[in-house]
Amino acid sequence: AHSLCRSPSRSLARPDGRLEFRAGQLSRITLVYPTTPETMQATLAQIEAQAASYYGQPRSGPNPWPTACVSNGAVQCLKDGELPGRTFWSFSEGDIELRPSLDNENPVVELHYTRYDSGG
Repeated sequence: AHSLCRSPSRSLARPDGRLEFRAGQLSRITLVYPTTPETMQATLAQIEAQAASYYGQPRSGPNPWPTACVSNGAVQCLKDGELPGRTFWSFSEGDIELRPSLDNENPVVELHYTRYDSGG
């Protein structure tokens, strides 16, 4: 099951939030930041810098930006399965993933907080 919290004025300071549940327990929180093909690289860099200030250096990433993914090629790049700028942190209780994505053909940046199952 999931729930979506839409911001009345979606921005980098006020992203949408998506809550996902498994067996009645909150298992993932996703913050969805608006962006454009032209600003996706800068948006990812800004959110990555903020996350690194909170969580330290990532375990991996950010992934490099292939030439085809820069600017207006970013949407097609995502459709082709590329994840430029993907960054990943890992902790004992869960992980954090920053990645570009598409929401109904619109580019967004998603920051996923995933909690590991405590039942093993």
